[in-house]
Amino acid sequence: MSSTTIQHAAGGRRRRRGVLGFISDFLNSIWLGIFLVIAILVYGTLGSAVPPVRQFFELTEFQYFNHWVFLGLILLFCLNLTVATFRRIKFNWINAGVLTVHTGLLILCYGSVVYFGNKIEGDVWLGTPTIKIYSIERFKTDRENSVVGQLPAIEGEVWEQNIPMLGGRHRLEVLEVRHEGLETGSHVKLKGKIGDGPETIHELNLGTSEQLGHIAQFSNNFAIMLHRSAETNYFYDDTTPALIIPLGENRSSWAYFELPSLPYYHERFVAYSKDDPVAADLAPIKSTDGSAAISGRLSPIPLVERWRMPIDVIPATSAMANDWPITITVDGFLPYAELDQHPMPGGDRLFPISRISYDHGHDPHEEWFAALSPVRSAAEFHDGTRVEFAWLGDATSLDPSWSAPIEGRHVLSVYVKDVNVRRSYDVTAGQVLPVEGTDYTLTIDELRPSWPLMTKGFENARTAIALVVLKRGDLEIQRSVLQRFPSLNQDRYPQSHPDESKRGKRVDDQRSIVDENIELQYFDAATDHVLIAAGSNYAPTMIHTAPGGKRTMQRLDFGKPVSLGGDKVVTLHELIEQPRLETQPVVIPKQNRRSLMDVRRANSAIRLLLRSKDGKWSRHVWLPFSQYNGDNLLDPVQPTVVSDVPSLGEIRLMYGRATRSLPTTMTLERLQTDMYPGEMQAREWTSLFRYRDPVTGQVQRGRAFLNNTYSIGDWTFFQARAAGDHKSWTILGVGNRRGVWTMLAGCILVSLGMVYAFAVKPALVKRRRDRIQRG
Repeated sequence: MSSTTIQHAAGGRRRRRGVLGFISDFLNSIWLGIFLVIAILVYGTLGSAVPPVRQFFELTEFQYFNHWVFLGLILLFCLNLTVATFRRIKFNWINAGVLTVHTGLLILCYGSVVYFGNKIEGDVWLGTPTIKIYSIERFKTDRENSVVGQLPAIEGEVWEQNIPMLGGRHRLEVLEVRHEGLETGSHVKLKGKIGDGPETIHELNLGTSEQLGHIAQFSNNFAIMLHRSAETNYFYDDTTPALIIPLGENRSSWAYFELPSLPYYHERFVAYSKDDPVAADLAPIKSTDGSAAISGRLSPIPLVERWRMPIDVIPATSAMANDWPITITVDGFLPYAELDQHPMPGGDRLFPISRISYDHGHDPHEEWFAALSPVRSAAEFHDGTRVEFAWLGDATSLDPSWSAPIEGRHVLSVYVKDVNVRRSYDVTAGQVLPVEGTDYTLTIDELRPSWPLMTKGFENARTAIALVVLKRGDLEIQRSVLQRFPSLNQDRYPQSHPDESKRGKRVDDQRSIVDENIELQYFDAATDHVLIAAGSNYAPTMIHTAPGGKRTMQRLDFGKPVSLGGDKVVTLHELIEQPRLETQPVVIPKQNRRSLMDVRRANSAIRLLLRSKDGKWSRHVWLPFSQYNGDNLLDPVQPTVVSDVPSLGEIRLMYGRATRSLPTTMTLERLQTDMYPGEMQAREWTSLFRYRDPVTGQVQRGRAFLNNTYSIGDWTFFQARAAGDHKSWTILGVGNRRGVWTMLAGCILVSLGMVYAFAVKPALVKRRRDRIQRG
């Protein structure tokens, strides 16, 4: 071989060794190790102690510590530690301590990567088997509202209720509860007693509905039914939101679309131009203080952030994307908001509503009035002013009595038909009025400015009312004269009637008015009264009755304030004849929010854009967050219904949490609550549950209580929440703990290595030094 060849070969080896040497020297650097340790500590501190740092990037704590930046720092540190160990440390007994420490650090890093890379947390809701008491008569017509009481199937539990009309005190006591496998509360024995009657024994057994062993008759009026504790094999993921589309009643057929890239901490919503057809049904997003909500940026920082906006919900490769005639996109997210029903034009039935504001002395009030709803067609304000909205239909003129002049603060109008006499009086309570030209005498029993109604169809509506006693010959009756609803006027026996059993009772059960010869009308003009009337053929008009009876009438322009005198102002803002209700959000200002660490996504909302594939139809809809996907009584949120979807008709939508499979099927046996002395506050909750062992298939009994967990396979269960009555349900937290034992092993090795390095190594070094000196 020539010298030139040898030189070229040696040069190539030097070049190759130079690159490897540079990398090896770089990873062998102590300063690199110090920098990486500092960087990891700073990264971890900022993510844990200064949440706004990671929240700026829309990263939860788990996402932050599972980010490629953190994993990269850990990987570089491990490479640095490994190279430095092999190049700088001799493998002998003297260096066993530092070698053990380095090994423990590598194992600890590996365990932390496994832990944060696989960590899932959530919770599972479990309900206690329950005995419900049903009204038999109500069950026949309205099963959902026929439950009059319930008690958990737990020995010693008692239900009591005094019902005098049905025999006195009703009492049920649970004597015995037996369980069978996963069927908790499969057999329940109860003792019943009604009033002074004999005690009865009832036994309920869970079985098929045909056997009816879970139903028993408690009395002629009530039945009792045993309801099983629902078995569950899934839990709710705390970290991954989802859009749920309920398809049918069977939950196993529902469609779940996970939204891992949904933002978390900041408002982010797409703003469309006014010319864009999809913006037609969008209203401005406002805060509770009236200011406009501002969206954060919609473009995530590449490689750093994981959120997206907008988000296409249905994957293009799924069969649903091919089968459905619409697309679904998340184009808005609010982390902290309340959703209100907001009327908009475009409904399918006549139900006139108006938005009216009343301002007195810089104290503004704004209300929606519904003309066809007695309770929602009028409002009374703190200063006594009354505002009312009336719908004229196709009429082209007002009711003459609305604008007829009146005088006085409490005006009673009288019309006696047989002598054609009309009179008007300004009355006071206790006043006696002989009606001139007639043989009637009126006594004003009582004047009430705001009387709540209980008549069917008018429940909770309020009106001014005068109670007037009419006397004519031997006839003496008390008439209720209502200002707003004169058709509800009634004749009753007065409180002075000699027969106590008749006092206050209707004179005739078939007729409200027994003396139709005299008509009475009452108007309370002691305070301002505003009547806004409108119709299909009549422009909105305001009739203002000032205190004392003076009336003025004028046409209204939308948005233009009208003075009532002094500092009182009324403004008509909107009038919608055929409204539809759209859910609209109201953002809670940041200074009024609780920490998202406490509420998580509970107060968040997403905006969906539903759009037909042919582009001819679109609809926006806001969805509130559902903590338990509408599965149980803890979750008041029900699916949002969109009823006019092309080719589909009606669909239901829900924004909730992704579900994960449990390693087994679980059911609750009972929730046990231990109280502090005084029985006012719970000291500890214990959940006793049953599950099928995933390995043996045998039913096992588990127990989780405060600060004490229970493990099934890789999953750990702990007591998270309990029912307010301390009996009816429990919530167990669920989490996996992969990598925990590995991290623990790493920590033990680091500890042992440090003990060795500071306690054993000095002795070994001293002994070797002594041996060298002697030799």
